[in-house]
Amino acid sequence: MKTWPITQAQQGIWLGQVKSPESTRYNTAEFIELNVALDSQKWLGAASRVLHRCTALNVQFVEMSGVLSQNPLCEAQRVKVLGEYLDLTNEVEPLDSAKRFLTNWYAQPYNLSEGHLYRHVLIKLATNHYYWALGAHHIALDGFSFSLLTNRVVAAYDGESVTSDEAQYLAILEEDTKYQHSTAYAQDKAYWLETLRDFPSAATLRAGDEPSGDEKIKVATTLSLKFN
Repeated sequence: MKTWPITQAQQGIWLGQVKSPESTRYNTAEFIELNVALDSQKWLGAASRVLHRCTALNVQFVEMSGVLSQNPLCEAQRVKVLGEYLDLTNEVEPLDSAKRFLTNWYAQPYNLSEGHLYRHVLIKLATNHYYWALGAHHIALDGFSFSLLTNRVVAAYDGESVTSDEAQYLAILEEDTKYQHSTAYAQDKAYWLETLRDFPSAATLRAGDEPSGDEKIKVATTLSLKFN
């Protein structure tokens, strides 16, 4: 089994999640509004292929003897998540129904140790009117990542082949590891220790630490697409 290092950002998020296992504060989600004639099964298939090949979404985080690492899921473990399909065209207020569904859907937990890091759903609101929502744990995606993946899904739906981004992901891990062993890192650490020396101690995994409140962030974008 392959074992990869983690970035400092990933370690911070992992510690925060372990400290408050039931918290959903690290759940992230974005939905796009599609005002276009859409083949729903084709869209979900394209999204599934893109997400299946996204390395950041297909790793499990494992702690052994105090050392945290990430292991890429093998092909047998990488289940192609086809996503949900929800038809709300018969609802009196489909937009309200969709937002109520997404609020509950967004709050469902992820499992970092098993590599369950994402989910997606296509919601039909009316003829040529859809929401596609992608949810993920923040240890895997940030806001910029969502836009990149959305662009890749659109391209895949339009017929572009889907390839793995593992090489780029490993390059990021290597860059972060080099930084942690650099003179710049030592200087940055010294600066922040001095700057923050009068602040309370950082959160730990000790019993008795109070969990922070959940913070939910959602981003919506409207797309009027023309597919080839």
